Amino acid sequence: MVIGSLIIVVSAALLIRSTKTFKSIESVLDENTLPREILHMISQDVEDIVSPGADVFLHVQNKTYKGHNETRLEITSRVYDKKRTPVILKRVVWQSKYDPGLDRIVLYRSRSGLAAADAILDTQARENPDSLVFVPLTDELTYFKIFVGNMQEEPLSQWLSSRLPEAIRIEMSFAQPIDSITNEQKFAPEDVLSRIIVVDMTRRISFTVPDIKDYDKNNIEEPNDVDRKAGNQESQRDKKPQELTTEETPEKESGNVENLRDKSLLINGVSR
Repeated sequence: MVIGSLIIVVSAALLIRSTKTFKSIESVLDENTLPREILHMISQDVEDIVSPGADVFLHVQNKTYKGHNETRLEITSRVYDKKRTPVILKRVVWQSKYDPGLDRIVLYRSRSGLAAADAILDTQARENPDSLVFVPLTDELTYFKIFVGNMQEEPLSQWLSSRLPEAIRIEMSFAQPIDSITNEQKFAPEDVLSRIIVVDMTRRISFTVPDIKDYDKNNIEEPNDVDRKAGNQESQRDKKPQELTTEETPEKESGNVENLRDKSLLINGVSR
């Protein structure tokens, strides 16, 4: 009886410990999976709607509410009917709102337009075209913001132009902010997950191919630096080869012919 009781107690303890370990591993995996899925969905929306030659615009707006940032990203693609009236083909809106009751940021997504993606939601959107049906994706965010620009440019918090930006940068976090004296929300860099999404795929990229003859291993410059002044040293392959003039060529050719004729006469024993 004693041995059996010990076996039951040890088995129960192992089961409880393995359950706790499984839950902790599952929570860590979910914590890393959810933000990556959100970033992937936004990237898919940009890739699906933005296409070369289409009437597409992308707007980004940010504002602060009770010390928390709220963001709205709208991507719209339009077509025109026979009367040249614009009709929304696809429209996706990502919007974050701060919930004082939860003390968290709730992230919503809305999709509407002629191109159906969800039978129920798109039917409601067609019946009420002015209203947007938002679906909450998560209510555990502590920080969410979308910038316009890449890592090499000064980010912009607002973009309402009809021209597409080159890229957008998304930052999000589920961690608690760091306490600061100014009461501003600050997060540790390792707690912020970010991604840069290219918007304008057809943009013109300026680059320079360096010449191998002008290569100096002691003075390496960035070949794709658009600010670098090209053409300080003339490339050797651009130089045209020196050509013979038309006056020199016949004289040399005639001289060669005369020398050959003289040699042939000497060999035959005849002199001129």
